[in-house]
Amino acid sequence: MDNVKKMYLFWFLREFFLVGAVTVPFFIQWGGIDYAQIFTLQAVFYLVITVAQVPTGAFADKYGRKNSLLIGSALGTAGILVYSSVPSIWVFLLAEVIVGLAYSFIGGADMALAFESARKGGQKAPQVFTNSQILYYGAAMLSAPVGSTLAYSLSWMGPESFRLVFMISALPVLAAGLVALTLEEKHGKPRHRRGVVKISKDGIDAVLKNRYLTALIADRALIGSSVIFIFWFYQSILAAHGVGVFWNGPVSAAFNLICVGLLAFFGFGVHRRVKEVERHFGAKNILFASALVMGVLYIVAAFSQSIWLALPAILFIPAMRAVREPVLLDLINSESSNRRRATINSVADMASGIILIVLYPLVGMLADISLSFALALLGCLALASTIAMQKAYQKLQK
Repeated sequence: MDNVKKMYLFWFLREFFLVGAVTVPFFIQWGGIDYAQIFTLQAVFYLVITVAQVPTGAFADKYGRKNSLLIGSALGTAGILVYSSVPSIWVFLLAEVIVGLAYSFIGGADMALAFESARKGGQKAPQVFTNSQILYYGAAMLSAPVGSTLAYSLSWMGPESFRLVFMISALPVLAAGLVALTLEEKHGKPRHRRGVVKISKDGIDAVLKNRYLTALIADRALIGSSVIFIFWFYQSILAAHGVGVFWNGPVSAAFNLICVGLLAFFGFGVHRRVKEVERHFGAKNILFASALVMGVLYIVAAFSQSIWLALPAILFIPAMRAVREPVLLDLINSESSNRRRATINSVADMASGIILIVLYPLVGMLADISLSFALALLGCLALASTIAMQKAYQKLQK
């Protein structure tokens, strides 16, 4: 099995998160916390990423992307076990720090290693990045119904059923680490003789000096951040319309299936078809249209009085992310030099983290007051960011 296929397996296992469909019941019913506290924890998670992402990316560029993936997998396994140990806000806080570090060690290093492995093996990077997205959604599509069904079958345990599902989710992450052990990375002349701090600074400077790269990273951070909240709120949207917990898994599977199908329909999994789509529509037009649809759907979800209006929003907001992410990853990595690729990928993740540090507490407080207010804010953010990024791209073309 070559490196790219091993990365596919790594990504699949990393995203096979059984608790995904019962995350909100886990926090609220077993953990005993509300949305404001949940999203404050998430803000801490992204604060850790913001602080650690670039140094860990520099670590990967200096000491090896494989080593970075191994450390991240070990920390991810430990973090999940800490999370499911005791229902305490302080224990959850510790777990967020551990998992945030895990994400930082993996994010950037995985894309850099995949990009280089694809080139070495004569494969096209856009195809690999798109396939990675298909695997993400495929893993979520399969794991969510398993998790919700398992929690439902153990409902006699009460909230403890959610804790058990969470604990079991550590196994796929551990398996991803074992796959990372088998990855091959070229050893030889070190990429860098400088220290991690200097590499980090160089990576940030490289982004700031490249206005197009800066715009791409801003696009991913501003618009991509708003998508994340649908994965938290879809369960509450369903509950608000009288839909039981059992259906969380099937609904999650449905929107992940749409994501996979949409990618396949547009041919994003095949490099030649990617270029055909880009020639017909243009990469920037694809980014604009998908972001516009996302913002409108959030507004629909906010004010919908019927599940049959809210459901399309739940199903297709994630689909817009599926369209955008492979395009952005390809453009960002194509604009990055080999020596700094992991660091620049980490800068991109750090930018998203900064946005989410601000958004999570604000959206969490709004959600405790009114879920509709929170959804409307996300829709307005997506629409405003869409207009701002369109103007930024037009200025760069002049």
